[in-house]
Amino acid sequence: MLRRILTAIACWALLAAAAHAQMRPTLTIVNMSSDEATVKVVGPSGGLVQVAPGGRQAVSVSGGLYELRIRYCRRDGCRYTRTDSFVITETPTSVSRTTITLHSAAGNLGESPMAPSDF
Repeated sequence: MLRRILTAIACWALLAAAAHAQMRPTLTIVNMSSDEATVKVVGPSGGLVQVAPGGRQAVSVSGGLYELRIRYCRRDGCRYTRTDSFVITETPTSVSRTTITLHSAAGNLGESPMAPSDF
C-alpha cells in the first residue's frame, strides 16, 4: 500500500514538473513589411531573431519589460526602428503568449526611427 502511495506521489510530481516546464512565456514576431527584419530582443531575455517578409518567429522568453530594435534591409540599404516598451508576464500560475506585428501600417505596437549605432 505504501509503495502505491509513493508511486502515485512520484507520478504526480513528474506531471507537475512537466506542466511547469511548458509554462514559459512566448514572444511571436510577425513581419508584415516587405523587407527582411533582424529583430534584437532587449529585456531580461535577449537575442537576435531573423524574420522573413510576411513571416513569423516565436521565441521563449522570461517575464519582464522588453523593447524590440529592428533592422529592415533590402538591396539598397537598411533602416532602423525601435518599438515602444511592452511587458511579458511570468507568474507561477500564468504566462504571456505575446504576438508583436511589425510594420507601421499593420503593427500593434508603436515603432520609431533610431540610429544604426543604437541597434
